[in-house]
Amino acid sequence: PAQFARYVRMNGQKGPFDNPEVRKAVHLAIDRQAIRDATGAGKGTLGYPLPTGQWYSWDDETYKNMPGYRYVDGKKDPRDLAEAQALLKKAGADGPLKLTLSSRVCCGYPDVTVILKQQLERALGWDITIKTMESGAGFDAYWAGDFQFAVQGGNIWSSDPDAVGSRHIRGTTMQWTGGGRGTRHVPPGIDDVYEAQQRESDQDKRRALVQEMGDLILAGTANPYLNWSRKYWAVNHKIQNFNFTAEGRAWEHVWCDPAC
Repeated sequence: PAQFARYVRMNGQKGPFDNPEVRKAVHLAIDRQAIRDATGAGKGTLGYPLPTGQWYSWDDETYKNMPGYRYVDGKKDPRDLAEAQALLKKAGADGPLKLTLSSRVCCGYPDVTVILKQQLERALGWDITIKTMESGAGFDAYWAGDFQFAVQGGNIWSSDPDAVGSRHIRGTTMQWTGGGRGTRHVPPGIDDVYEAQQRESDQDKRRALVQEMGDLILAGTANPYLNWSRKYWAVNHKIQNFNFTAEGRAWEHVWCDPAC
């Protein structure tokens, strides 16, 4: 299933991304299909807030018609671009704004920033400078809130709605979008829905709550997803009992046969 997602993270404490209409314009303007094709060999899925193929997923028709994810004959739907431009004009953020798009030297992020810069400059008229940082320096900057917007990514530890939802509303990413350590930026009302779906034992009712959570993410997120992908590991046949976890950070009882 979907395991790793890349996304755009906008600092909700810094202009112009303190304006929800600007954040929505970015969501609408991104050509996720082009990014997926260029950086993932066309594999994986677009960055929906709820990945496809799960028991709680939306139906195919809903996915196909979601603003920001619509395509006509394989090209970005012009309705999304027109709405993005109208939102920027309404917010007074159209024209050649000078912005800085950051990334850490990790996980293909610098490649994505180049494509994203080109897309947003073309669609929104912005003047974007790319800032690439060594991984640790990038973390320091994000925790300090020293960025405007950035390309980042993260794993989920299972395909359960708890794990998928937590990527959007709990933990590290939400502190960064909130402006740094000790803050949190989430769509209004989403905490209650997230907690309600955790307690709901009826699957149909829980599905409805999870999809409501997805709607709230789409309406107010500061970190629109770009794409979902899976990770693969090449493992020597001598390695026994190698069971890759979703986070990829721990293995138990691994040995070599014969001894390495």
